[in-house]
Amino acid sequence: MISPDFSSMNPPLNRSSNDQPELANEVSDSQTNLPLRIAHFSDIHLLIPNHRCSLSDYLSKKGWGRINLHCLGRAYRFRFALPILQQLRKHMEKMAVNHIVFSGDAGTIGIPGECEAVANLLGIGKENRDNNATLIPGLAVPGNHDRYTWREEKSQEFEQAFSCWQKGERIDNHRYPFAQKVGNYWLIAVNSARPNPIPFDARGEIDSAQFDRLIQLCSQLNDGIRILVTHYPLRRPNGQLEGYFRRLRHLDQVMRVLPSLNISLWLHGHIHHSFFLDKHPDLPLITIGSGSVTQEYRWSYHHYLFHDQHMTMERYHYDPVISDFVLQETIPFRLPV
Repeated sequence: MISPDFSSMNPPLNRSSNDQPELANEVSDSQTNLPLRIAHFSDIHLLIPNHRCSLSDYLSKKGWGRINLHCLGRAYRFRFALPILQQLRKHMEKMAVNHIVFSGDAGTIGIPGECEAVANLLGIGKENRDNNATLIPGLAVPGNHDRYTWREEKSQEFEQAFSCWQKGERIDNHRYPFAQKVGNYWLIAVNSARPNPIPFDARGEIDSAQFDRLIQLCSQLNDGIRILVTHYPLRRPNGQLEGYFRRLRHLDQVMRVLPSLNISLWLHGHIHHSFFLDKHPDLPLITIGSGSVTQEYRWSYHHYLFHDQHMTMERYHYDPVISDFVLQETIPFRLPV
């Protein structure tokens, strides 16, 4: 069975010796002929079994979550999350990743310890953070399952577990948004997850205060191509809106303001299929969803290779026969600026 403490079996997720060790700092893509390589994964949904729920849990959204897990098959679909995460770490190290993007949903139903368990499996848990271990830098934003109820919103367990991937430039002391300069690119983290008390309500929201800070932050960033990272998508793979109870609230406002922020790329999770959606008249920027890295048969994650405005998306699919990720698709494209 999975235990919530994985620290003893997970050494740090190390950088290669040629990489700079600082977190959330500039990573040069001009020191080598190799392009900047950023890994992007999402929707892990690690389940900690044998957790005893209180009566209040069963009377809240978590009661429905238990039914979804054990009666509707969700737990079964994510039963290989532990070994896949372990292999994900090895694959990223083997591929000499420069930076990591995690677009949320570490846990499943807001069980205490879910986020820290995922951080430990990725080698950035409390023990390695406290020991100032040399880690691959990254960026992490929460998903709706990391804000399953108001308890998770209040406790900020996601932010504590992924604190080393939450460093960057901010407006005053507000947690979100924040921006990291990686080579000649800005990664801008936005929290679009919020608690929803109704069981079937999985909508997200960028509240007005955070949206105002996003506009202010973008006005202060220096030169560099801008990439926004959040949990929720703008569109489904077919270009249509998400279902009403799964979409981002106030999407019209977001779409109106996006062109003025000079953002070229929107990276997200939430939808468990991997997909690439090009810019078109109703969509002012390219959007990419990495899919779920751990859901059975959909398990995939992305690498992005950057060179100036040119970018290549590599999609890696988990092969359970060889217990490793294999390259399945390559999409070259040019970032709009």
